[in-house]
Amino acid sequence: MIFAPFTGLDNHRLCVTFGAEFLSDEKAESFLDAMGGHMPVCLITDQDPAMKVAIHAKFQSTTHKFCIWHIMRKLSEQVGSSLNSSDDFLGRFKSCVYNSETPIEFEQEWQTIIVDFGL
Repeated sequence: MIFAPFTGLDNHRLCVTFGAEFLSDEKAESFLDAMGGHMPVCLITDQDPAMKVAIHAKFQSTTHKFCIWHIMRKLSEQVGSSLNSSDDFLGRFKSCVYNSETPIEFEQEWQTIIVDFGL
């Protein structure tokens, strides 16, 4: 069964779980039923290409984001063992991901990391 938590932010920007449901499948209609027919504002998923296509097709007004846990977990697969053991690279990567306050700031720092580490 698929666990679908419904999480939001309070007025202090802290995560609050509003509810959760177990779904028998991952069809868009099942998610909509669980949400009482309301479109989600944002969906956070793993990096499943089929989910990306389905979210774009069924939830046009919904923002789709990738789960940071999955991104960090896949980092070692993508950059190789030499960078994966580099404290300099890991420090700069984590700072870029966690400390960037705007998309522009993130993209600028990410481009610098790409050039500096030959990615």
